[in-house]
Amino acid sequence: MEVNAAALCSLHGCEDHFGLQRLPELQFPNPPLTDLISKKPSFKNLDHGDILILRNWLHNSENTQQLNDWAEVLMRYLEINQSSLLKKALAQFQSVSIAHQSLLELSVFLLDFYFEGHDLRFLNIVLKMIDLLGIVSLKSITKDLREKGSKIPIALVQLRLLILSEAALQQLCCVKTS
Repeated sequence: MEVNAAALCSLHGCEDHFGLQRLPELQFPNPPLTDLISKKPSFKNLDHGDILILRNWLHNSENTQQLNDWAEVLMRYLEINQSSLLKKALAQFQSVSIAHQSLLELSVFLLDFYFEGHDLRFLNIVLKMIDLLGIVSLKSITKDLREKGSKIPIALVQLRLLILSEAALQQLCCVKTS
């Protein structure tokens, strides 16, 4: 059941962009507690669980200066290190699959942060990660959804990134033309 809850949380917010009735408020899975608040915001101090905590923090509490600091530092790090990001993520997370999933979750966090404050820098880095790093792939989404099991949440995170990044771009087009 925990995998299903994580999968639904991965799609949280997409229904609005299809004109569908909003899902009941979802409880994000409670990731293991870490001492994230006492850590200095930086990519090297981040582990996969911390990314889930940041997402939970963004959706379930008030926007604090500490959360803003984490988002700003991570966004700048990703921007500066685009060309070597996959290599750095692999060194940081020690596994190709965890590094890929962490970059996906980090992209989702930054995209959600964009929707909270409409700071285009956050949308920009997410779009770059999707396009330049290839962290989202339709072929991968299709394959992962067909395999079922533990790959479904990863496929849904990719799907969410595609849907909400497109929705953000459409909103920008509407604002620009009106």
